[in-house]
Amino acid sequence: MIIFDTEAYLYRAAFAATVDVEWGPDDWTTLCRHGVAKEAFVDLITKDVEAIRSKIKTSYRSGMSNVAMAFGARDCFRRYEYPDYKQNRKDSRRPSGWPALVQWVYDSTEDWFVIQHIGVEADDVMGIYSGPGRVVASSDKDMLTVPGLHFRDGALVEVSLEEADRAFFCQVLTGDATDGYPGCPGVGAVTAARILQGLSTPAEMWQAVLAQFKKKGLTEADAIAQARCAYILRPGDYDLALERPILWTPPV
Repeated sequence: MIIFDTEAYLYRAAFAATVDVEWGPDDWTTLCRHGVAKEAFVDLITKDVEAIRSKIKTSYRSGMSNVAMAFGARDCFRRYEYPDYKQNRKDSRRPSGWPALVQWVYDSTEDWFVIQHIGVEADDVMGIYSGPGRVVASSDKDMLTVPGLHFRDGALVEVSLEEADRAFFCQVLTGDATDGYPGCPGVGAVTAARILQGLSTPAEMWQAVLAQFKKKGLTEADAIAQARCAYILRPGDYDLALERPILWTPPV
């Protein structure tokens, strides 16, 4: 199965189909031509599906006939863990007619199927359904915290469990300005890599991360809140029966 970061692809297609229209002197509007956007979206998906199938090992190809569109829910559990999570995005502008484009993806079930779960983002949906025989198609660096096979910028990349864990703990330390959570104050990517250097198990990495937070006068609860913002759910991290995520807890 190939799982797409749907909103990212749909944004690309929609903005490529967006034009400014002058109705009169000093009278402008922005117009998104949905017909053009839909064609562009299908072209992007088709191109990448073909690229993935051409690169995939023969043993995986039987599962590559299924194409899934991952969508996030309106509400996200991370906002309860850290209220400022993504608050910097609340006023960001979406392409014109965005709800109609999303509904079109939902309705086009002859070409793909849609996956969405209560309380989680599209990244989490991709992570939950990642694993053997699955490919995650996304250029978002956050997805590198999830082990498995990834399609990024035209290349097929396999992320090991240790690589994914290291990327995750680096993200806890550095935070993410785009997503609106700060991580550990004063820690950048170079410092984070140095802090985690030579450590291989999640428990070792967590203790190093926690020690850094405490050096800054912060508590374990502060560190856990940042970790839950940074952690993309993996297989088994969502209770399908109760429809709720299983929150990340420190490794022991």
